[in-house]
Amino acid sequence: MIIKVKDIMTKTSYRFTPDDDIFRVIEMFYELNLEGGLVFRNDELDGLFTEKDLIKGVALKKKKLRDIYQKVEKSVLEEEIITMINDSDCTIYPVRSMDNIWTGYLTSNNLIDAKLHQIETNELSLNAIFEYAHNGILSIDNKGYITAMNPAAEKMTRLKKEEAIGKFLADVGIPVGLLDVVRTGKQATNKYYVGRRKFISNRTPIFKQGKVVGAVGVFQDISEIEKMSNELQTVKQLIQDFHSIIDFSSEAMLILDKYGKLVKVNQAFKRMMRLDELPQYYQQLVGDYVDHCIVSAIEKEKRLVSFIDKNKKNGNLLYIRAAPLHCNEEIYEKIIVSIKNISSDKREHHPLYSKSYELHELFSDFKKKHIFCTQSSIMKKLKKNILKVSKSEPPILIEGEVGTGKERIARIIHSYHTLKDEPFVKINCSSTATPLETFEENLRNNKNVGKCTYYFHEVNKLSVDEQIILLNFLRSLQKDSHIIVSSSENLLSLVEEENFLADLYEVLNGILLTVPALRDRAEDIPLMVSVFQDKFSSLYKVEKFFSEEAIECLQSYHWPGNIIELMNVVEWLMTTDTEVVINKKEVENALFHQHIASLPPSNVIVKEIMPLKEAIEQVEKQLITKTMKLYRNTRSSASVLGINQSTVVRKMQKYSKEEHSRLG
Repeated sequence: MIIKVKDIMTKTSYRFTPDDDIFRVIEMFYELNLEGGLVFRNDELDGLFTEKDLIKGVALKKKKLRDIYQKVEKSVLEEEIITMINDSDCTIYPVRSMDNIWTGYLTSNNLIDAKLHQIETNELSLNAIFEYAHNGILSIDNKGYITAMNPAAEKMTRLKKEEAIGKFLADVGIPVGLLDVVRTGKQATNKYYVGRRKFISNRTPIFKQGKVVGAVGVFQDISEIEKMSNELQTVKQLIQDFHSIIDFSSEAMLILDKYGKLVKVNQAFKRMMRLDELPQYYQQLVGDYVDHCIVSAIEKEKRLVSFIDKNKKNGNLLYIRAAPLHCNEEIYEKIIVSIKNISSDKREHHPLYSKSYELHELFSDFKKKHIFCTQSSIMKKLKKNILKVSKSEPPILIEGEVGTGKERIARIIHSYHTLKDEPFVKINCSSTATPLETFEENLRNNKNVGKCTYYFHEVNKLSVDEQIILLNFLRSLQKDSHIIVSSSENLLSLVEEENFLADLYEVLNGILLTVPALRDRAEDIPLMVSVFQDKFSSLYKVEKFFSEEAIECLQSYHWPGNIIELMNVVEWLMTTDTEVVINKKEVENALFHQHIASLPPSNVIVKEIMPLKEAIEQVEKQLITKTMKLYRNTRSSASVLGINQSTVVRKMQKYSKEEHSRLG
C-alpha cells in the first residue's frame, strides 16, 4: 500500500499573519479543530506553528504570533510518498501542490500514525504472501534452527511446522545447505532430487546491522517445468531435423501456405528452376516456369494430387506431388510439394544409386549429427576446415581412432561437394577376411559407376597386395570422381614402418583432416549425452536424467571406443537402470560392463577395488570351497589345487570357525 502526503495532510486555505493575537488564534484553533497553521508575510510563507507552540507562548506571556512561530525549514509536496519523509526532521511541514501553491500542512504525529498503519498493512500482505506462496519458504537462525516455515514448505518436506520450528535442520531430515549460506554470507542456488521430483532452491543470508543472523531458503518443484522443457526441446529438434532433411534432399521440395505463399524452399528447387530470385507466391511461376497451379489443384481436391508438368526453362519433364497438411478433417493451413526431374531418370536404375537408401542415409546423418555437438575449440576448428575443404578436388584423408565419426564426416563433405547429387560409394577396406580376388573384383565393379564420390573406409587395414590393387585402381580412375579415405592409424607412421605403400600414401594424402578422440574433447560429453538421452527417451519411451556426478564420471573415462562407445553406454543406462536419476554408481557399473565386454575371456573378474591381501583371501576361499564341493575330500582337492592336504584341512577349519562366528 502506497500512502502519499495528500492522503493524510490537513488542507486549509486560512492564512495567519505575524501580527495576529495569540488568544484569538487559540479560539480559532478550537472553532476550526486545527492542529497547526501557516504564517504569511506579504503573501509569502514566513513560518508555521502548532498547538504546542501556542500553549508555550501563553506560558511565556507572549501576545503576537511573531513571538512564537517557527521558521520554515523544510516543505513537502502533496504527491510525495510518506516513506521518503524523515519524521524526526520537523514537528510540522508546510505542503505545496505540484503548481507550487501552499495548500495545507502535515504534522509529525499524523506522519508517524500513517507510517505505523502502512507497516501493519505491509505486514499483513507479507504474511499472506508467506502463507499462500506456491514455493516453499523456510528460514533458520545463525545456528541452523528452523524459525519459520510456510504451508508450501510443509507440503514439500512432509513435515508439520509445529514439529519443525525450533528443531535443527538435520534433525528433521532437511538438507543443511542453508548452513553454508549462514557460514559464507553469500547467496546460493542449487538443484536437487527428492525421490523422483526435482527441486531448485534459492538461499539468501539474513543480515542485521551488517551481521548474518540467519538465512532463508525458497524452493520450487520444477519437475513439470523440466518435463515440458524437454518435450519442447524434442519438438524443436524434430522440426530442425525435418527442415534439414528438406534442405539436403536431392528432390525439389517446398512448403506453401494455403494461399500459395512460399514458406520453405530447398536449394534443389532453386537449382531445378534456375531461379535467381524466389517469387513470393507459387502462382507467379505458372506460365513462365510451369503450366499447372498446385494451389488451385489442392483447393479443389483437398487431398494428395500428382501430375506430370514441364520445366519451361529447359524442357525437362517434372513429376509433381502435393498434399495438404490438415489441422483437422476439413481445414488445411499448409501444402507440401515435391518435384522430381524424370527426364534424367536412367541413373535411378543403377544398383548403387538407390533413392530410398540415399534418403535413409541423409536422415541417419542428421539423427546422428552428435559428432558436431560441440563447445570445444578443437572441434569448432575441425568444422571450419571441413566446410573449407568440402568443395576441393584433391583426395581427402580423414585420420582418427575407431568410433570418432570419420564416415559421418565423409558424408558431410560429400553433401557440400559439387558431386553431392551423384552416388556416394563406400568401400569397406577393413573387411580383409575376404580373398584378394574378391577385393579386386569389388573395385572393378565399382569402377563403372561414373561420376561419384568414392569413400575408402579404414585403408590402414589393407594388406600390401590389396594396397597395390587399390593404387592401380586409383590411377585408372577418371578425374571426374572425388576420393575420400579414412584411417584409424597414422598412415605416415605406417609408411615409415614399411607397413603401407609410400606411393599409395602420396596419392591419398591430398588434404589431411584429423578427428580428435573423445577423451581429448571431454567438455563435449555433456552435450552428446543430452542428444543420446533425447534419442533413447523417444525410442524406448523412458524418461531419465543424469546427475552432475554421473556426467563428471563419464567425462573422466578414457573412452577407447570414442563416440560409439559413449552412445552404447548411454543406451545401456537408459534401458537397464530402474531409477529416474542415473547416478555415478550406475555409470561406474555400466563402464565396468563395457570394459569387461571388450576384454579377452578371463577366469577371474575384478568387480571393485579392495586391498590385495583381502582379494587373495577371497579368491583362495572360493577356490577351496568350490573344489571341496566337487571332489568331497581334502586329498583330491589338494591334488587339483597343487597344495598340501594339511593346508586344505587348516583352511577349511578356519572357514568353519568364521561361519560359526558370523552366525553368532
